[in-house]
Amino acid sequence: MVHHCVAVKCSNEHSKEKQIPFHLFPLKRPAILELWKNAVRRENWYPSKTSKLCGAHFLPSDYQDKPGCTLKLLKADAVPSVFSFPQHLLKPSKSRRTIVKKQPNITASKAEHMDIDCPPSTSTAYVATSKDCGTQTLASSSVTALRRQIKTLKQKVRRRDLKLSSMKEVINEISKSGHSNTNLDAVLKNYFEGLPLELVLLQKSSKEVNPTQRRYSSVMKQFAHTLYFYSPKAYNFLKQYFILPNGRTIRKWLSTVNCEPGILQEVLDYLKEEVHNKPFLKNCGLILDGMSIRKQVIWDHSNGKFTGNVNYGGIVEVDFEMPATEALFVQIVSYKNNFKCPVAYFLITKSDAFLQTQIITSCLRSLYESGIVVRSITADGTQTNIRTFNELGCNVLANNLIPYFLHPCTNNVKVYCLLGICDMLKLARNALAEINLNSNAGEVKWEYIKALDNMQFSENLTLANALAAVMLHSIITNIY
Repeated sequence: MVHHCVAVKCSNEHSKEKQIPFHLFPLKRPAILELWKNAVRRENWYPSKTSKLCGAHFLPSDYQDKPGCTLKLLKADAVPSVFSFPQHLLKPSKSRRTIVKKQPNITASKAEHMDIDCPPSTSTAYVATSKDCGTQTLASSSVTALRRQIKTLKQKVRRRDLKLSSMKEVINEISKSGHSNTNLDAVLKNYFEGLPLELVLLQKSSKEVNPTQRRYSSVMKQFAHTLYFYSPKAYNFLKQYFILPNGRTIRKWLSTVNCEPGILQEVLDYLKEEVHNKPFLKNCGLILDGMSIRKQVIWDHSNGKFTGNVNYGGIVEVDFEMPATEALFVQIVSYKNNFKCPVAYFLITKSDAFLQTQIITSCLRSLYESGIVVRSITADGTQTNIRTFNELGCNVLANNLIPYFLHPCTNNVKVYCLLGICDMLKLARNALAEINLNSNAGEVKWEYIKALDNMQFSENLTLANALAAVMLHSIITNIY
């Protein structure tokens, strides 16, 4: 079936030769759908499930910028705006009213002896009194001029209040906007509060230069990286008042950093320099976590090779090429300060206890060489992680508890193995599907968990309790 664009005077068809993207109407979002219908301007017409608009009616800024993605995906609030309508569908342009300035030499006393023909229109720049027009004054023009002055003064006051003169005021303004979080506030205050405000110094030089010719200092680049990484919303909010690099420019800067799977050597070099000035980095905890990723292999033009296959970063050799389905992340967290930093990541297909043991041991050795001693390892309570702890020399079972193992680089340091508290609480909750508990308030049943999920669905609530209907169904299916 050939798909045609439903726009007026558009003959584009969906074909592999033209490679023009086609987009379905957002039928499940009434507010956005109404904007699309108004933009198309077709009378007595309602889009069906198969109605589509071609990409020629959207601006490049309407599409999501996702590196490596072959499909052109629209933003959630994108609305078509590029059309070639016939004359009868064009909206009539509104002509502005011509305003004539008041003549200062004309007064009400002189106007009484002047013969003035009153125009049929009710809007006049000034009105002279006469027997035909009635007794009127020139006050209306004065009031209009005063209102304009008040409006101009209010705009100047708003601009004055929004003028930020120090980095401390910048941080406070981001916090007031609601686009910040605890981590972002702490990082900005630790690294940028005492620095000179180069944002202000950059404004004058950048306004007179083409955007492609702007140059940013190392401090500006570091500030832009940090703010964009922690909160893109806060970055876009601050970009309204200052000249900051575009998001694509930041991603281009970061593409030069070596981020191949494995232990991130550039991060270790940075930590090795910082550990002398920041004592809270000397003792840290290690967190091991995995996440599912889309199964996809793409061509990396910068490195000239395919990416997306299983890659253990040289710790374990791979004799075959297979698309990865999971990403295993390793990061360090400070005990005494609000600091966390990824130190390694790996592309895998399935978690393996032997592989994770090799990864943890290599990370412990690399961090120790950088001056950081790991005191604990935290992971979810899966069977693979429990077996990994056993391989390291620990045992988390209550009947034979061995909570730590000796550091591979020094026998004077004990490394404790911890199971994530939040994950263990979820596992304990899921155990209620098989076991009922008694308490002083009554029996604890799995039906209460299901009732909570039904209430969330019926009331359209999101209580942030890691409860989903798909998860409940899978638990019940595995049990029965």
